[in-house]
Order: sequence, then structure tokens, then C-alpha cells
Amino acid sequence: KVLSCVRCLCTLGADIAFMNRKLRWLERVDSDHSSDGSDSDHDTREDAISLSYPSTPTRGRSISPDEYDHMIRKITVGNAQLYSLPRDSLYGVCVVLPQVARQLNWHAVYIGLVVKSYVCIAIVYVMQFMFVWEVCRLVWKADDDCSADPEACARMGFRPVHEWMIRPGGRERWYLCNPQLDGDSDSQVLRKLCVVAFVLWLFKDLRQTYEIAMLISKLPTKAGKWMVMKMVTESAMVQLDKKGFLEHEDEAQVEWQIDALQLHWKIITSLFIIIPKFLVAVALCYYGSVWLLNTSDRSELILNAVALVFVLELDEAVFAAVMSSDTQTKMDNLQSWAPESEDGPPTSCNALLQ
Repeated sequence: KVLSCVRCLCTLGADIAFMNRKLRWLERVDSDHSSDGSDSDHDTREDAISLSYPSTPTRGRSISPDEYDHMIRKITVGNAQLYSLPRDSLYGVCVVLPQVARQLNWHAVYIGLVVKSYVCIAIVYVMQFMFVWEVCRLVWKADDDCSADPEACARMGFRPVHEWMIRPGGRERWYLCNPQLDGDSDSQVLRKLCVVAFVLWLFKDLRQTYEIAMLISKLPTKAGKWMVMKMVTESAMVQLDKKGFLEHEDEAQVEWQIDALQLHWKIITSLFIIIPKFLVAVALCYYGSVWLLNTSDRSELILNAVALVFVLELDEAVFAAVMSSDTQTKMDNLQSWAPESEDGPPTSCNALLQ
């Protein structure tokens, strides 16, 4: 519910900003039109609408206000329904690279890139699970120490809680409920701040997992074109031919986009990306929060919170260190995917006008 409210507020803010720009532009056109001696509001609006898209193939036909408002609503709703992948993470590149390699008939170079990406993400998973396991051992060791000497832990403010479903044998789990007994009451506020900051950062990772799962579920189940070639003519790039005349150079730009995904690749993505990523986040959320809440030293609190966040950022660090600059550039320019609406797939102004 909180994420839905935040998304609605962001969408509302974007709409308000867009309408403010539109009103300022209309006022500027109105002032220019009134300076020429015309007093017709209708003509002003028609001129504003026709001048808004000077390069579109409208064949001399002006756009009515209803059509203009319909285009604004459709473009806004279409942009709000865009789905994408993490562009600076191994999770996104592990989804895109196999589809690019498949489209290139599994070229040897891209086979190597696919293998490298999956080996890197396996190493990241091993490191993350090892960190989570060490945090679990630290929490369990603290519980065993308190169970061995309960009076000392009670003087420090710890209280035992039986958790039969979490620890085998019905062992007691100890929580730092009253740090004032140890004479350090200031750490209680800092502990809560560290836990809140860590959980907020963790929800960023969980939301990323949710967005990947939603994208995989909504993509059409078929072979798609994830690599497209775009021909761009740069007017500034000219050279002399053999006869001394100027000629333009056509430059081909290869871009990656999100497109349809076959069923077996959806299953592979769910098994090797979505499920392990979700399990790491849930385990780290529980045991990391318990570890932070049971830390009484203020200096260790900040270091522990930063260490837990570092575990979540391992995929981005490995992506920046291992992947080539060309792969990183193509991932930065990855085109998002939007589901087709009832009126058709176009979501841009030029496509709607055509």
C-alpha cells in the first residue's frame, strides 16, 4: 500500500509538472498572438496546438483540443506502464545477454559473455549466502552465550523469548529490550534508526525483484527481438569523397531492447535470478534486523548497518568490475517495454499523430 501511494504521488507530480509547462507555453503563445492584434482565444489554442508538433506528418490538418487531451492522457498512461530491468546490475544483464546471443545464432563471443555473466552471478549468490550464514551464526552464538550466563545478559538488558518454530530444540532467543540497564540509553534510538534505514534500503532490492517478476510474467511467451539496429545520419559528420564533394556518413547503432521471452527462458530466469534474489533479501532482512537490534555499541551499529547494505550491493559492484564498457553502455541505453493498449501499441506523440 505504501509503494502504491508513493507511485500515485510520483505520477501526480509528473502530471502537474507537465501541465504547468503546457500552461506556460500556451501563455507565451497567447502573448505573442495578442501582440499581433488578434483577440480570438480559439485561434490562439489552434495555433498553439499546431505549433506544438511542427515536424509531424499531419498533412495540414490541425489537431482539435479533444484529440490533444486524448494524446496527453494516452502518453502519460503508456509511460506509467513501462517495464524495465536493472541496468547497472548482473540481474538485468543475465536476462538480456542470452536473448541477444540467441538472436545472433549463439555466436561464440556472446556465448562467452553469457557464461561469464552467469558465473559472476553464481559467485555473487555464494558470497551473499555466506554473509547471511555468518550473520545467522553471530545471532545464534549470542543466544548461546546468553543462555550459558543469563544473569549477565539480564543485567545488560536482554530478555529471553522462546521460539520453537525457528530454532531446533526449543532454544531461547535473547533480545536487547532494555539497554538502559547497561547505562547506554542513547543507543536505543540509534538502533531503531539503523534498522529503519537498513529495511528501507532492503525494500529497494525487494521492489527490484518484484519488478523483474512482473516483467517476466507480462512478456509475451515467444521468441522476441532483443537487439535492434538503428541507422543514424549525423549532419556534423561529413567527409570529402574522391571528387571533392561532401557526403554524409551513415552510422549504424546497435541497441538492446526488452521484447518477448520464451517459456523455458522465463523458467530459467525465475529459478536462477528471481527466487535466489528473493531468498537472500528475506533472510538478510530477518537476521540482519535481529543482529542490529541486539547490538548495544553505537560505533558497531553504524558499521554493521553499512556491512549489511554492502551485501545487497555485491551484484552492482561485480557488474561494474567485470562487464565490459560496451556491455555497460548498451545496458544503460536498454529500451523499456510497454504492454499494448486497447488502442494499439504507439505511445509516442509522433506515432499517435501518424
